[in-house]
Amino acid sequence: MAEKILRPLIVVFIILALVGCANQPNDQETDVTDSTNTPNLNLPEDSTCVPGNQDPYVWRPARLKLIQPCVRATGTLMEMSDAEADGDIHMELLLDAPYESLLTAGNQRDNGHLVLEAVCQYTPPLIEALRICASDPDPYRGPFPQIGDHIWVEGRYVLDLWHESQAELHPLYRWGMITP
Repeated sequence: MAEKILRPLIVVFIILALVGCANQPNDQETDVTDSTNTPNLNLPEDSTCVPGNQDPYVWRPARLKLIQPCVRATGTLMEMSDAEADGDIHMELLLDAPYESLLTAGNQRDNGHLVLEAVCQYTPPLIEALRICASDPDPYRGPFPQIGDHIWVEGRYVLDLWHESQAELHPLYRWGMITP
């Protein structure tokens, strides 16, 4: 009898704890008025692009400082992670020389690579992110590049203020192979 009562109470407690943690106010690192880490971009003329439709599905967008609505860059894919807690796929791109000005000192935490985030690729365990991803009627489903592929990428160029203002394309809008 006690077990029948205790089990639902534990589930309710866990859900409330998760929701409470997800709704914590942003800390000091999320001050989007800080312009001290804004990179001085000197990109090739063909580095602009047309934004995609994935911006509304970024988890906690206030942590990201928008630098440019859409940037195109080229490089070699060096790493790709499994799903993150927000449902995104995290990739790292070793930029070709003309695009290295996209990087900030914060990118050293990711091996000096540009971070690419394809949003809502997996069912996220975070309830707040689950609501966001569930509302996405047209998530980008790949296919995705493989480690070692030389590719072009397009995405919203931001600084992630929760990760030492590292530069990212978040969300990643599109990508393609570069053939030799």
